[in-house]
Amino acid sequence: MTTPRISVIMPVYNAERYLEESIRSILNQTFTDFELLIGDDGCTDRSVEIINTFKDHRIVVIRNEKNLGIANTLNKLIDAARGEYIARHDSDDIAQPKRFGKQIGFLATHPEIGVCGTNFNCFGSKKRRMFMPAQDAEIRTYMLVNNPICHPTVMVRKNCLTSKYNQLQFPAEDYALWYELSKGTKLVNLQESLLKYRWHDSNISTTSNPKQVEAANAVRATIFKETLNHQITEKETQILNQVVDRQLTSFADLDFFEEFLLKIRSKNKETAYYKEEALQQRIFRLWTSACFKFKGSSLFKKISTYLKSEIFSISDFMHLIVQRIR
Repeated sequence: MTTPRISVIMPVYNAERYLEESIRSILNQTFTDFELLIGDDGCTDRSVEIINTFKDHRIVVIRNEKNLGIANTLNKLIDAARGEYIARHDSDDIAQPKRFGKQIGFLATHPEIGVCGTNFNCFGSKKRRMFMPAQDAEIRTYMLVNNPICHPTVMVRKNCLTSKYNQLQFPAEDYALWYELSKGTKLVNLQESLLKYRWHDSNISTTSNPKQVEAANAVRATIFKETLNHQITEKETQILNQVVDRQLTSFADLDFFEEFLLKIRSKNKETAYYKEEALQQRIFRLWTSACFKFKGSSLFKKISTYLKSEIFSISDFMHLIVQRIR
Protein backbone atom coordinates (compact mmCIF):
# COMPACT_ATOMS: atom_id res chain seq x y z
CA MET A 1 0.00 0.00 0.00
CA THR A 2 1.47 3.35 -1.04
CA THR A 3 1.70 6.12 1.54
CA PRO A 4 -0.48 9.14 0.71
CA ARG A 5 1.02 12.64 0.76
CA ILE A 6 -1.95 14.06 2.71
CA SER A 7 -4.16 12.61 5.42
CA VAL A 8 -7.47 14.48 5.57
CA ILE A 9 -9.11 14.19 8.99
CA MET A 10 -12.86 14.76 9.29
CA PRO A 11 -14.72 14.19 12.58
CA VAL A 12 -18.42 13.44 12.07
CA TYR A 13 -21.20 13.58 14.61
CA ASN A 14 -24.82 13.54 13.37
CA ALA A 15 -23.98 15.52 10.24
CA GLU A 16 -26.41 13.92 7.77
CA ARG A 17 -27.76 17.22 6.47
CA TYR A 18 -24.57 18.41 4.76
CA LEU A 19 -22.23 15.42 4.89
CA GLU A 20 -22.55 14.14 1.32
CA GLU A 21 -21.71 17.52 -0.21
CA SER A 22 -18.79 17.97 2.18
CA ILE A 23 -17.23 14.57 1.42
CA ARG A 24 -17.70 15.08 -2.30
CA SER A 25 -15.77 18.37 -2.13
CA ILE A 26 -12.78 16.43 -0.78
CA LEU A 27 -12.98 13.58 -3.28
CA ASN A 28 -13.16 16.12 -6.14
CA GLN A 29 -9.87 17.82 -5.25
CA THR A 30 -7.50 18.41 -8.17
CA PHE A 31 -4.68 17.05 -5.95
CA THR A 32 -5.63 13.41 -5.50
CA ASP A 33 -2.83 11.79 -3.47
CA PHE A 34 -4.59 11.68 -0.11
CA GLU A 35 -6.49 9.47 2.31
CA LEU A 36 -9.73 10.68 3.89
CA LEU A 37 -9.98 9.56 7.51
CA ILE A 38 -13.54 9.98 8.76
CA GLY A 39 -14.13 9.72 12.49
CA ASP A 40 -17.63 8.46 13.34
CA ASP A 41 -18.02 9.93 16.80
CA GLY A 42 -21.00 7.81 17.84
CA CYS A 43 -23.43 9.05 15.17
CA THR A 44 -27.10 8.22 15.72
CA ASP A 45 -28.49 9.70 12.49
CA ARG A 46 -27.93 8.69 8.82
CA SER A 47 -24.31 9.89 8.73
CA VAL A 48 -22.76 6.40 8.59
CA GLU A 49 -25.22 5.34 5.91
CA ILE A 50 -24.24 8.37 3.82
CA ILE A 51 -20.52 7.66 4.28
CA ASN A 52 -21.05 4.07 3.13
CA THR A 53 -22.56 5.22 -0.18
CA PHE A 54 -19.10 6.39 -1.28
CA LYS A 55 -17.06 3.63 -2.89
CA ASP A 56 -13.66 5.29 -2.88
CA HIS A 57 -10.57 3.44 -1.69
CA ARG A 58 -9.17 6.65 -0.19
CA ILE A 59 -11.89 6.73 2.49
CA VAL A 60 -11.10 5.11 5.85
CA VAL A 61 -13.76 5.14 8.59
CA ILE A 62 -12.68 5.05 12.23
CA ARG A 63 -15.57 4.50 14.63
CA ASN A 64 -15.86 5.45 18.30
CA GLU A 65 -18.00 3.12 20.38
CA LYS A 66 -19.39 6.20 22.13
CA ASN A 67 -19.23 9.95 21.61
CA LEU A 68 -15.74 11.13 22.63
CA GLY A 69 -15.91 14.75 21.50
CA ILE A 70 -14.17 16.52 18.64
CA ALA A 71 -10.70 16.86 20.21
CA ASN A 72 -10.41 13.21 21.22
CA THR A 73 -11.73 12.09 17.83
CA LEU A 74 -9.24 14.31 16.01
CA ASN A 75 -6.39 12.85 18.06
CA LYS A 76 -7.45 9.31 17.09
CA LEU A 77 -7.47 10.34 13.43
CA ILE A 78 -4.03 11.94 13.76
CA ASP A 79 -2.66 8.72 15.28
CA ALA A 80 -4.05 6.77 12.31
CA ALA A 81 -2.82 9.25 9.68
CA ARG A 82 -0.12 8.01 7.31
CA GLY A 83 0.44 11.17 5.28
CA GLU A 84 3.31 13.64 5.44
CA TYR A 85 0.72 16.40 5.78
CA ILE A 86 -2.51 16.49 7.76
CA ALA A 87 -5.43 18.54 6.47
CA ARG A 88 -8.52 19.37 8.54
CA HIS A 89 -12.01 19.43 7.13
CA ASP A 90 -15.41 19.72 8.79
CA SER A 91 -18.46 17.67 7.89
CA ASP A 92 -20.55 20.67 6.86
CA ASP A 93 -18.02 22.76 4.91
CA ILE A 94 -17.03 22.70 1.24
CA ALA A 95 -13.39 22.69 0.12
CA GLN A 96 -12.60 24.53 -3.10
CA PRO A 97 -11.26 22.08 -5.73
CA LYS A 98 -7.71 23.47 -5.71
CA ARG A 99 -7.38 23.79 -1.92
CA PHE A 100 -5.02 20.85 -1.31
CA GLY A 101 -2.93 21.58 -4.38
CA LYS A 102 -2.42 25.20 -3.36
CA GLN A 103 -1.51 24.37 0.23
CA ILE A 104 0.83 21.46 -0.45
CA GLY A 105 2.47 23.47 -3.24
CA PHE A 106 3.19 26.29 -0.81
CA LEU A 107 4.44 24.03 1.98
CA ALA A 108 6.70 22.12 -0.40
CA THR A 109 8.53 25.34 -1.27
CA HIS A 110 8.52 26.85 2.23
CA PRO A 111 10.07 24.26 4.59
CA GLU A 112 10.17 26.77 7.46
CA ILE A 113 6.34 26.83 7.56
CA GLY A 114 4.64 24.06 9.53
CA VAL A 115 1.05 25.30 9.72
CA CYS A 116 -0.85 26.64 6.70
CA GLY A 117 -4.39 28.02 6.80
CA THR A 118 -6.29 30.06 4.22
CA ASN A 119 -8.88 32.76 3.84
CA PHE A 120 -12.47 31.53 3.50
CA ASN A 121 -16.00 32.51 2.55
CA CYS A 122 -18.95 32.15 4.91
CA PHE A 123 -22.17 31.00 3.29
CA GLY A 124 -25.57 29.87 4.48
CA SER A 125 -27.24 32.03 7.12
CA LYS A 126 -24.21 34.34 7.21
CA LYS A 127 -22.50 35.49 4.01
CA ARG A 128 -19.11 37.12 4.30
CA ARG A 129 -15.60 36.90 2.91
CA MET A 130 -13.09 36.40 5.72
CA PHE A 131 -9.50 37.63 5.55
CA MET A 132 -7.07 36.04 7.98
CA PRO A 133 -3.68 37.44 9.10
CA ALA A 134 -1.12 36.43 6.49
CA GLN A 135 2.45 36.07 7.70
CA ASP A 136 3.94 34.48 10.82
CA ALA A 137 4.73 37.73 12.67
CA GLU A 138 1.23 39.06 12.01
CA ILE A 139 -0.40 35.76 13.04
CA ARG A 140 1.48 35.76 16.35
CA THR A 141 0.26 39.25 17.27
CA TYR A 142 -3.28 38.29 16.23
CA MET A 143 -3.18 35.49 18.82
CA LEU A 144 -3.25 38.20 21.49
CA VAL A 145 -6.74 39.03 20.27
CA ASN A 146 -8.31 35.92 18.81
CA ASN A 147 -7.84 32.62 16.98
CA PRO A 148 -5.58 33.37 13.98
CA ILE A 149 -6.40 30.35 11.78
CA CYS A 150 -9.77 28.99 10.65
CA HIS A 151 -9.66 25.38 11.85
CA PRO A 152 -11.17 23.60 8.78
CA THR A 153 -8.78 25.41 6.41
CA VAL A 154 -5.58 24.20 8.02
CA MET A 155 -2.88 21.89 6.69
CA VAL A 156 -0.04 20.88 9.03
CA ARG A 157 3.20 18.99 8.56
CA LYS A 158 2.76 15.86 10.62
CA ASN A 159 6.31 16.09 11.97
CA CYS A 160 5.43 19.52 13.40
CA LEU A 161 2.59 18.14 15.53
CA THR A 162 4.52 18.20 18.79
CA SER A 163 1.20 18.73 20.62
CA LYS A 164 -2.32 17.43 20.10
CA TYR A 165 -5.82 18.67 20.79
CA ASN A 166 -6.99 18.99 24.38
CA GLN A 167 -10.68 18.19 24.93
CA LEU A 168 -10.61 20.25 28.14
CA GLN A 169 -9.97 23.35 26.00
CA PHE A 170 -13.04 22.77 23.81
CA PRO A 171 -14.32 24.72 21.93
CA ALA A 172 -11.03 26.66 21.67
CA GLU A 173 -8.88 23.54 21.29
CA ASP A 174 -7.64 24.68 17.88
CA TYR A 175 -6.66 28.16 19.14
CA ALA A 176 -4.65 26.50 21.91
CA LEU A 177 -3.00 24.10 19.47
CA TRP A 178 -1.86 26.82 17.06
CA TYR A 179 -0.19 28.63 19.95
CA GLU A 180 1.58 25.44 21.10
CA LEU A 181 2.76 24.66 17.57
CA SER A 182 3.98 28.24 17.13
CA LYS A 183 6.68 27.48 19.71
CA GLY A 184 8.38 25.16 17.23
CA THR A 185 7.42 26.29 13.73
CA LYS A 186 6.11 29.20 11.66
CA LEU A 187 2.52 29.73 10.59
CA VAL A 188 0.93 31.27 7.50
CA ASN A 189 -2.51 31.92 5.99
CA LEU A 190 -2.71 31.83 2.21
CA GLN A 191 -4.58 34.92 1.04
CA GLU A 192 -6.97 32.97 -1.15
CA SER A 193 -10.44 31.82 -0.13
CA LEU A 194 -10.04 28.04 -0.41
CA LEU A 195 -12.95 26.96 1.80
CA LYS A 196 -16.67 27.65 1.93
CA TYR A 197 -17.51 27.76 5.64
CA ARG A 198 -21.16 26.91 6.22
CA TRP A 199 -22.82 29.14 8.83
CA HIS A 200 -25.93 27.68 10.43
CA ASP A 201 -27.66 27.29 13.77
CA SER A 202 -25.79 24.05 14.61
CA ASN A 203 -22.29 25.55 14.28
CA ILE A 204 -20.16 25.03 17.37
CA SER A 205 -19.30 28.73 17.14
CA THR A 206 -23.03 29.43 17.45
CA THR A 207 -24.19 26.74 19.87
CA SER A 208 -21.21 27.01 22.25
CA ASN A 209 -20.74 30.79 22.15
CA PRO A 210 -20.55 31.54 25.93
CA LYS A 211 -18.33 28.51 26.49
CA GLN A 212 -16.24 29.45 23.45
CA VAL A 213 -15.62 32.93 24.84
CA GLU A 214 -14.60 31.47 28.19
CA ALA A 215 -12.27 28.91 26.59
CA ALA A 216 -10.72 31.51 24.26
CA ASN A 217 -10.15 33.85 27.21
CA ALA A 218 -8.24 31.08 28.99
CA VAL A 219 -6.02 30.45 25.96
CA ARG A 220 -5.40 34.18 25.54
CA ALA A 221 -4.44 34.49 29.22
CA THR A 222 -1.79 31.81 28.73
CA ILE A 223 -0.42 33.63 25.68
CA PHE A 224 -0.19 36.94 27.53
CA LYS A 225 1.55 35.30 30.47
CA GLU A 226 4.09 33.35 28.42
CA THR A 227 4.90 35.93 25.72
CA LEU A 228 4.57 39.24 27.59
CA ASN A 229 4.95 38.12 31.20
CA HIS A 230 1.63 39.80 31.91
CA GLN A 231 -1.25 38.35 33.91
CA ILE A 232 -4.18 39.80 31.99
CA THR A 233 -6.87 41.05 34.37
CA GLU A 234 -10.58 40.35 34.25
CA LYS A 235 -11.29 43.96 33.27
CA GLU A 236 -8.64 43.95 30.52
CA THR A 237 -10.16 40.75 29.15
CA GLN A 238 -13.66 42.21 29.31
CA ILE A 239 -12.73 45.44 27.53
CA LEU A 240 -10.70 43.59 24.87
CA ASN A 241 -13.70 41.35 24.14
CA GLN A 242 -15.95 44.40 23.93
CA VAL A 243 -13.64 46.00 21.38
CA VAL A 244 -13.54 42.82 19.29
CA ASP A 245 -17.35 42.51 19.46
CA ARG A 246 -17.86 46.25 18.85
CA GLN A 247 -19.60 46.63 22.20
CA LEU A 248 -17.53 49.41 23.74
CA THR A 249 -19.85 52.15 25.03
CA SER A 250 -17.91 54.77 27.02
CA PHE A 251 -14.87 57.03 26.77
CA ALA A 252 -13.79 55.86 30.21
CA ASP A 253 -13.48 52.33 28.81
CA LEU A 254 -11.73 53.72 25.73
CA ASP A 255 -9.17 55.46 27.96
CA PHE A 256 -8.67 52.21 29.88
CA PHE A 257 -8.17 50.31 26.62
CA GLU A 258 -5.60 52.85 25.42
CA GLU A 259 -3.59 52.33 28.62
CA PHE A 260 -3.85 48.56 28.13
CA LEU A 261 -2.51 48.78 24.57
CA LEU A 262 0.40 50.94 25.70
CA LYS A 263 1.10 48.40 28.45
CA ILE A 264 1.28 45.63 25.81
CA ARG A 265 3.81 47.64 23.84
CA SER A 266 5.87 48.30 26.97
CA LYS A 267 5.80 44.65 28.06
CA ASN A 268 7.07 43.54 24.66
CA LYS A 269 10.07 45.83 24.98
CA GLU A 270 10.98 43.74 28.02
CA THR A 271 10.32 40.26 26.59
CA ALA A 272 11.10 41.02 22.90
CA TYR A 273 8.82 38.17 21.87
CA TYR A 274 6.88 39.94 19.12
CA LYS A 275 8.43 41.77 16.19
CA GLU A 276 8.04 45.42 17.14
CA GLU A 277 6.62 46.56 13.79
CA ALA A 278 4.06 43.75 13.65
CA LEU A 279 2.92 44.37 17.23
CA GLN A 280 2.59 48.12 16.65
CA GLN A 281 0.43 47.48 13.58
CA ARG A 282 -1.79 45.12 15.60
CA ILE A 283 -2.08 47.67 18.42
CA PHE A 284 -2.88 50.38 15.90
CA ARG A 285 -5.63 48.25 14.32
CA LEU A 286 -7.15 47.64 17.75
CA TRP A 287 -7.00 51.34 18.60
CA THR A 288 -8.63 52.26 15.28
CA SER A 289 -11.39 49.73 15.83
CA ALA A 290 -11.94 50.87 19.42
CA CYS A 291 -12.22 54.55 18.46
CA PHE A 292 -14.51 54.26 15.46
CA LYS A 293 -16.67 51.25 16.19
CA PHE A 294 -17.84 51.95 19.70
CA LYS A 295 -21.36 53.18 20.29
CA GLY A 296 -22.32 56.76 21.06
CA SER A 297 -20.57 60.15 21.13
CA SER A 298 -19.78 62.43 18.22
CA LEU A 299 -17.51 61.57 15.33
CA PHE A 300 -15.47 64.71 16.07
CA LYS A 301 -14.69 63.55 19.60
CA LYS A 302 -13.76 60.09 18.35
CA ILE A 303 -11.38 61.52 15.75
CA SER A 304 -9.85 63.90 18.28
CA THR A 305 -9.22 61.09 20.77
CA TYR A 306 -7.83 58.87 18.01
CA LEU A 307 -5.32 61.42 16.71
CA LYS A 308 -4.11 62.62 20.13
CA SER A 309 -3.13 59.15 21.30
CA GLU A 310 0.50 58.09 21.56
CA ILE A 311 -0.58 54.99 19.58
CA PHE A 312 -1.46 56.95 16.44
CA SER A 313 1.09 57.16 13.63
CA ILE A 314 0.79 58.34 10.04
CA SER A 315 2.81 55.37 8.71
CA ASP A 316 0.54 52.83 10.44
CA PHE A 317 -2.50 54.72 9.20
CA MET A 318 -1.27 54.60 5.59
CA HIS A 319 -0.40 50.90 5.94
CA LEU A 320 -3.93 50.20 7.17
CA ILE A 321 -5.49 52.14 4.27
CA VAL A 322 -3.36 50.28 1.69
CA GLN A 323 -4.34 46.89 3.16
CA ARG A 324 -8.03 47.77 3.03
CA ILE A 325 -7.78 48.94 -0.58
CA ARG A 326 -6.25 45.59 -1.51
